[in-house]
Amino acid sequence: MPPKVVAILLLLLSVTISLHHAAGECTETQEAILENCKGYIRKDAPPRKVPAHKSYCCIKVRDVPERDMECIYVLLADQEKDENIEQRILNLKVFCKPVPVMM
Repeated sequence: MPPKVVAILLLLLSVTISLHHAAGECTETQEAILENCKGYIRKDAPPRKVPAHKSYCCIKVRDVPERDMECIYVLLADQEKDENIEQRILNLKVFCKPVPVMM
């Protein structure tokens, strides 16, 4: 095989592996976020409620690589999407960001 084709195949393989790995980590934390953040993300949750930064909800959000809440939402089943508010799930990325350490 020509070197150019080999390089392209290796690139495609690495992208596929990294996407699969990221989706796997996202799937592992999805259930924990649905359970621990339900008081904020559910459609019947109070409208102005925000999860506490030290809550289990935010701890689980910070377990997701880069706090990728889009990944969490995309993987939800249709029934889970019907029970939760998309924007509130996406907002978890901002509400639960790590606090910078002051030195």
